[in-house]
Amino acid sequence: MRKMAAGDLKGWPKDEARTTLVPQDVSSTDPLFHEGSTPLECALKSTVPLDEDHPERDELKRKELAIAKLKKMGFGEKLRSQAFSTLSQGWKQRLAVVCAILSEPDVLLLDEPSDAVDLPGIVRLEKFLLEESEDRILVVISHDTSFLNNITTDILYIDNKKLKVFPGDYASYVERQEERMRAMEARVDAAERQRDAAESFVKKQQHSSDVNKQKQAKEKREKMELLGAYREDGRRYKRYSLKKLDEKWLRQPEVPPERIRKAKELHFHLPSEFETLRISHDAALVRYDQVDVGYGKDSIILKKVTLQISYNSRIALVGENSSGKSTLMNALCKTGNVQVMGGTVSFYPSLQVAYIPQRYGESLSTEHGTITPAELCVHLKLFSNEQDSRQHLGRFGLTGKLGVTKISQLSGGQKTRLAIALKCAITNPHLLILDEPSHGLDAPARLALEEALQEFPGAVLVSSHDREFLREGGFNQLWITGKGALRCIAARPEEDPELQKEAFNDIFDAYLDSL
Repeated sequence: MRKMAAGDLKGWPKDEARTTLVPQDVSSTDPLFHEGSTPLECALKSTVPLDEDHPERDELKRKELAIAKLKKMGFGEKLRSQAFSTLSQGWKQRLAVVCAILSEPDVLLLDEPSDAVDLPGIVRLEKFLLEESEDRILVVISHDTSFLNNITTDILYIDNKKLKVFPGDYASYVERQEERMRAMEARVDAAERQRDAAESFVKKQQHSSDVNKQKQAKEKREKMELLGAYREDGRRYKRYSLKKLDEKWLRQPEVPPERIRKAKELHFHLPSEFETLRISHDAALVRYDQVDVGYGKDSIILKKVTLQISYNSRIALVGENSSGKSTLMNALCKTGNVQVMGGTVSFYPSLQVAYIPQRYGESLSTEHGTITPAELCVHLKLFSNEQDSRQHLGRFGLTGKLGVTKISQLSGGQKTRLAIALKCAITNPHLLILDEPSHGLDAPARLALEEALQEFPGAVLVSSHDREFLREGGFNQLWITGKGALRCIAARPEEDPELQKEAFNDIFDAYLDSL
């Protein structure tokens, strides 16, 4: 994307197409977003002239347009007047998108635009982009599958070092890729059977006294290495083209068989000592009744909170940024400076709670980036040796070399897996609380986390703005923070997991429709 924005990409029409990039992390180092500037001032700087012959009229029109665009993205009068430095990262991201639109680009490039935005903000961002991108090309990088499905018409993807195009939304692309991989797996399995038969034939005939059989064995051995080499269209490829004998014209299989063999399903194992509680099914692990949550009597974030977490609770926590989600999670974990005041509070005796805050994996990289995950487990005295550490890490998809790779070199998703692995090893929790756990996870890792949370025998509370993750995570309660309060909505109870998922999605979709 950076090369596209700079016009350094070969073939990019930099003189014909005005291109604007909104990076993943918007900061005050950008000249447009000075720390002391307000969102309105930033928007005015970006707005192109509307009436150059009449400067006063032009300024008025530009201001009206800037305010209108900011309102669409949720910037009220108070927020439009705040200093840029006081905005959360999510609001900075939304401001950058508004400014980019006001500059009227032909091509708008967005790198993870919903990454730090809360769920209500993502819904607003989608509507804004759909309305404002009718006359321009929009290119988006995102891990949010719902976001991609709602705004994309085509998918650009990199496969085997080649850039390819799929005409359709993300859901159709995933379905096509799954069909393709199933077909390739079938070809690889067939090739392995053919290879086994060929090896058996060669062993039998290569030492035969019959010259013809020796010749057949030699020919069979030469053909063995070509078994299973197919292009994406299912046709076999030729090692050398008859037209050209250089590397440019070398035909290679679209998906290397080695990659297919390594494409194994990923599984997480979340340990728990839930059975040690000897708790009845209807007993509460945590109960709040009419309590205030905050940082003292002069700084109450959530008022009159009433909640209950039972052994089978699967809770999705949503709400706007700074509405009290993290404050509530810290209160439940008894961490930080959060205070629970008034009312009644009860925790089940010997309750173990594991809390994995947002970007905990990144903090591990900052503090322990020079050592490996296996070494960190030993350093924290979770295990006595690296072999046991690697065995534990493998349960969270950190297998093979990943267990002995420096933490600073792991991807964002791998660091998230490491964070979950460490917390579960430390606590063996009865209640698991996760803040944005799907952040940075690729599709296989996210699916593995969804399955692990559903199989976890304890209670689960997850704060997330990933709609697909929330829909598929097996939740049965929706907690919503906003306007200084917490609203708890329970889905109708169902024995069948699929029916339970439908029941939760009914209340979740109703919440989304209200935004």
